[in-house]
Amino acid sequence: ARTATVPIIIITSKGEPAVKSECFALGADDYFAKPFDLEALATAVSIRLRRSSEYRQQSERDALTALLNRVGFRSAYNQLRSLAKRMHMPLAIAMIDLDHFKSVNDTRGHSAGDQVLCRSAKILTQSLRSSDIVARWGGEEFVVLFPNTSEKEAVRALEKALDCLRKETFSFDGMETFCVTFSAGVATVAVESLLEQAVTQADHYLYIAKSSGRNQICSALNSSGQARQKILLLENDPELSELMKDRLISAGFDVLHFCDGSSIFSHPNPEPVSLILLDTILPGQSGFEVLMSLRKNPYYAHAPVVMITSKNCDSDIVKGFELGADDYVVKPVSRSELLARIYRLLRKK
Repeated sequence: ARTATVPIIIITSKGEPAVKSECFALGADDYFAKPFDLEALATAVSIRLRRSSEYRQQSERDALTALLNRVGFRSAYNQLRSLAKRMHMPLAIAMIDLDHFKSVNDTRGHSAGDQVLCRSAKILTQSLRSSDIVARWGGEEFVVLFPNTSEKEAVRALEKALDCLRKETFSFDGMETFCVTFSAGVATVAVESLLEQAVTQADHYLYIAKSSGRNQICSALNSSGQARQKILLLENDPELSELMKDRLISAGFDVLHFCDGSSIFSHPNPEPVSLILLDTILPGQSGFEVLMSLRKNPYYAHAPVVMITSKNCDSDIVKGFELGADDYVVKPVSRSELLARIYRLLRKK
């Protein structure tokens, strides 16, 4: 992957057409047979390097906003994390989501939505420091990396950016003007954290910001008093159950655990839950049978359901979706992947 897009120029004493054709077939970008013109070689190198740079920039940029995309942001993240580790400097990351963006697309059209995204991206970039890395994560979500910045300083910088966005007015095709806000979650990046882990941590606080009314920035500094969401875990494996409970509790959730479906439905005082994690293999009833019962029960009918399966089998996945599941994870369950899927579904809810 590191060398797949690097230009390759062949320099050889073998000038036979068959050798030249084979080199091009194998991926060479140019071919010079000895003796060759040094000036022509220098020109070829210059052209290939320029084209490679242009291609790399295009592949790392979002076509709509011109911000870095996930590919470009990953590269920046790895470089800045290494620098932060080497220089013992703080590094903060933020996940940003434009509030009620779907209503812009629904009422004013996708063209207006695109313009809102572009102007919001521009305001974010202009409001933050030139050293801060802003990228489009996808849809109406942005991600920002703050080098040599504490969590508190990153929150303060985003509050300034949010204030700038609040003051911006939008109007399209003579319709009434409106304003846009965003919600954001900020987290400190641990020096050993992979990008997915850092994003999941910031995503957790973004979820708190959205569920607490939007139009605000949340972090570990200001979200300790938030109400804890309750997750229903239906898992029969004792070791996996304890592992998942520990992960969910450490992420700020309360966990209601049952080993089978009959136990939950016979519970005398059903408790409202925010999300359900359901194993496909349970004693007595299968996970699919439990899922059907959950969707018919008024206490659980509208809660997002994530299926947990030990088999990455298309037929099981399709069956789960057809019966009302919202997502699925495959064992062994990755902590960062599980939390990312949970936060996504809770924000969507």
